[in-house]
Amino acid sequence: MKKKWAIIGICSTALILLLALGILPKISPSNGSRYSRKVEENFFSLEMEQLNCTVEEPFSLNKGDAIDVGIDHVSGELAFFIGEKDCKPIYEGNNPNLNYFRVTIPKDGEYLLSVSGKQAKGSISFQIDRAENK
Repeated sequence: MKKKWAIIGICSTALILLLALGILPKISPSNGSRYSRKVEENFFSLEMEQLNCTVEEPFSLNKGDAIDVGIDHVSGELAFFIGEKDCKPIYEGNNPNLNYFRVTIPKDGEYLLSVSGKQAKGSISFQIDRAENK
């Protein structure tokens, strides 16, 4: 009878450990990132308490469209790029000092707005100004 209870105890413990290992990574991300993301048709922004990953948003853009980039980089390492996937970026910034600037799209395509951080805090926004609306 003692063997039966010992086996039940071992199985119960193993089940609890398996459940905990499956649930904990979903509750607490391993990279420690804490940020909020806002995406609309012509807008993408990140408010970063601590960014330790890469966040990307795709946008279909046309030649002549412009992206107004606003940055309030408080601390940590921050990098971002604007470009077509698997192509050389049309704009790339590492630990940018600029607060605001504009990037004009040279040709029609699917573009990625990508932000990477390492202990990055602050905010970054991308407002798309469509050429067709001018």
